[in-house]
Amino acid sequence: EDGIGKMHLNFRITNNLTGTIPPEVGHIQGMTNFVMEHQTGLYGSIPSTIGNMGNLSSFSISFAGPEFGGVIPSSLFTIPTIEWLSFQFNEGTFSFPPSIESKGNNGLLGIMCQSSGFYGTLPSFLLEFTSIKNLIVEDNSLEGTVPDSFGTLASLELLNLRNNELTGTLPQTLGRLSKVKAIVFGNNKFIGTLPTWAGNLTKLQLLDLSYNEFTGGIPTSFSRLQSLEKISLQHNADLHGPISAFESLGSLSALLLYNNNFSSTIPEALFSNSTGQIFADFG
Repeated sequence: EDGIGKMHLNFRITNNLTGTIPPEVGHIQGMTNFVMEHQTGLYGSIPSTIGNMGNLSSFSISFAGPEFGGVIPSSLFTIPTIEWLSFQFNEGTFSFPPSIESKGNNGLLGIMCQSSGFYGTLPSFLLEFTSIKNLIVEDNSLEGTVPDSFGTLASLELLNLRNNELTGTLPQTLGRLSKVKAIVFGNNKFIGTLPTWAGNLTKLQLLDLSYNEFTGGIPTSFSRLQSLEKISLQHNADLHGPISAFESLGSLSALLLYNNNFSSTIPEALFSNSTGQIFADFG
C-alpha cells in the first residue's frame, strides 16, 4: 500500500496458495492493481464482488492451475477505472460473460486472453469500450464469427484472434478501423474471399490471414497498404491468380504465400520498390 491509500496486490512467485479467491477481496476499495501468477493451487472462479473495487485499473491472472476458471464476472468490465485485463497461460477454462450492464465506461485500453482455455463466442458487448487499443484473444477455443460491432472500436491498434476455431466471413465493418496496425487472424476457419476493405487500413503494418480457408485472388485494394511490413497468407484453401498488388508496397519486409495456387510470375517491381530487404516464401 502506498502513501495515498492505494493498494497493489501482487502474488507473482509460486508460494503454494490454495483455496478460492475470497469474495471479501471486493471490499478493498483502495486496490488499484491485482496481479496473481503461478498460484496453481487456486480453485473456483473470480468472485463477482471484484466489481466493487472502485479504483481498480488492472487485473491479471496468469499460470493458474486447472481447477481455476469459469465465467469472467461482468462486474469486472464495468469498474469505472479499469484499463487492463489479462489472462495468460492458465490451465483451466474461461469464458466471457454473455452481456454486461452498460455504464458508459470507455476507459478500457487492453484485453489480453492468451492460452487460457477461453471457449464460447467473442463478446459483442466490447463495442462499449471505444478507447480499447489492444484486443488479444489468442490460442484459445473460441467459436462463431467475428461480431460486426468490432468495426466500431475506432481506437483499436492491435486485433489478434490467432489460433481459435472461428468461422464465417470477415465483417466489412473492420474496414473502419482506421488506427489498426496489426490484424492477426491466422489458424482459424475463416472462409470467403480476402477482404477488399483491408485496403482502407492505411496504418496496417501486419496482416496475418494464414492457415484459414480463404479462396480467390489478391484484391487490388491491397496495393494501397503502403505501411504494410508483413503479410502472411500461407496455407489457405484456394488462393490463386497474380500477386501484382504487392508490387508497390515499399515498406514490405516479409511476404508468406506458400501452400496456395498463385500462378503468376514474381513481379520484378516487388523487390525494386522496396526500401529494404524482403523475406519472401512462395512455396
